[in-house]
Amino acid sequence: MNNALLSFANGDCSSLCCNSVQPHNACRTPWEPEIAAFLSWLMHNGGTKSEPFTDLMQCSFCIRITTKIDWGRVCGVVEYGFFPGGGSDGNNFKLVLASSRIESGLTYLCAFKNFKCEQHRLYFMIDIFKRGA
Repeated sequence: MNNALLSFANGDCSSLCCNSVQPHNACRTPWEPEIAAFLSWLMHNGGTKSEPFTDLMQCSFCIRITTKIDWGRVCGVVEYGFFPGGGSDGNNFKLVLASSRIESGLTYLCAFKNFKCEQHRLYFMIDIFKRGA
């Protein structure tokens, strides 16, 4: 098993596996700017470990990444919230807990997009949540 796949199998799903990740289909959503901003941030900051942020009242939306091996077994789920203006560290995206997302009312699934890495046989399902419609 290659190192990237082993890392995900061991639960390290905080970032994408490599720079070979591409959209699975060419579908476009109204949330493309947000997805692009998140993926750009994730490639530089996704491996940074931090405590989950629990106060989501200022959070605009949340992104959940579900990582699967060959569209089969789920090997990890992680969620990030977007906070306009960032925090004291200038970081707009923060690791969040699903329970905090739900408690804050960010429960409406408004978009999704799937990505794949053929090199590592990994699939990434990206779901975006916002407050109820």
